[in-house]
Amino acid sequence: MDPAGANGTLTVNELELHLYSDLPTEDQIWNMAMLVTYSTVAETKGSEDGLRGGEAWRQIPTLYIFWEGEQALPKSVQETIVQREERAGVSFGNAICRAGHSPWLG
Repeated sequence: MDPAGANGTLTVNELELHLYSDLPTEDQIWNMAMLVTYSTVAETKGSEDGLRGGEAWRQIPTLYIFWEGEQALPKSVQETIVQREERAGVSFGNAICRAGHSPWLG
């Protein structure tokens, strides 16, 4: 993974293996062609910018699904994120799924 560039995007090497690891190669190629640029600003700016803090999952009962086959965000990282949010007062139910990053495609 390369650090965010000047345009605020993040480049991930071998992205198809991270996002589509449980898909056949031809489906990985097709889905890669559908990707668009996503700015890291949406993930890094605080609520003081008006971009974070009002997310619905902070306000209503939420289920977090841990994806065991996830290659882009390993389960240990997912657990760390959930624990951080729980320390901040967010309550999660949870479930575990064996699929990877994009289970709805498989």
